[in-house]
Amino acid sequence: MECDNQLKFLWVPGQRGVLGNELADKAASEAYESGQTLKARIPVEYWFTMEQQTLRHNFQNWYTNKSKYTGQKYYLFNSNLNNNLWFTYETSRKYISIVVRLKSSHCKAPATLKKYKITDSEYCECGEVGTVEHLIFQCRQYQQQINIFNREIITDIVTFPANVDFLISKKTLRDKLYHHILVCGLD
Repeated sequence: MECDNQLKFLWVPGQRGVLGNELADKAASEAYESGQTLKARIPVEYWFTMEQQTLRHNFQNWYTNKSKYTGQKYYLFNSNLNNNLWFTYETSRKYISIVVRLKSSHCKAPATLKKYKITDSEYCECGEVGTVEHLIFQCRQYQQQINIFNREIITDIVTFPANVDFLISKKTLRDKLYHHILVCGLD
């Protein structure tokens, strides 16, 4: 596969005084000034790598600017995009969806639904304000499941009380939280 892309090489003074570099710099300058072009086959993988880096850089800039106006809480936990995603291709869409909702505070808790005018009440069925933290750690309606969940996570938590943001930051705790959400039917 051949590409009709053009490369522009720039001189960067990095290793002055090294004879091979000086000669290479001189040859490159002469070629540039003469307008001479070099036809070389460059592996397609190189173009993919360059394109991927450019897309990643452009998306990071867009993401940083966009988060000034929306998604600020999510941005606090994920300010920089990186190559090490917290999920893999084998991760279920449901798992990803629940974790992203928790990270961005866009979940099905009554207080959140009231905030976005989806429901009229912010109260849980137990009578307390239905925040995510309440549903996961305190709700009388799920007390048996909460006790089991607390026993499962106690060995992984250094300080109590735990909070959702901390739980989703650690893979083992995130997995246990996901299971707890499913068992309680909070998905």
